[in-house]
Amino acid sequence: MNKKYIWSFAGEVHDGSSRAQMIDALKKIDGEYFCKINDGWESKNNLSTQEYKQLLRDSIFVPCPRGNDSVDSFRLYEALEVGSVPIVERDEYWNDLFGEDHPLIQVSDWNKAANDIS
Repeated sequence: MNKKYIWSFAGEVHDGSSRAQMIDALKKIDGEYFCKINDGWESKNNLSTQEYKQLLRDSIFVPCPRGNDSVDSFRLYEALEVGSVPIVERDEYWNDLFGEDHPLIQVSDWNKAANDIS
């Protein structure tokens, strides 16, 4: 299966957040990627549901940073649904949810994730 993007992200990013660090790190990877920063939840500059779903389908890796209130987010499940590889921030939550032998890629440093993807 050929995918257009090495990684993609569409969502909110606040200065100094782990999402900002994630974007900075992943932009250093060679190859085509897609990154769209939205103004906020349900803002006018968001991708449509169909555009977003196609974006995920076209991406090998989908970074899944923490949600606003939880380490978990819909992005993880959306990526899995279309056959992309989610990358999550390391947290015991994942072991508690899926067990010790879960297949999720966890990172504690987005720079390391960028090196691993390369």
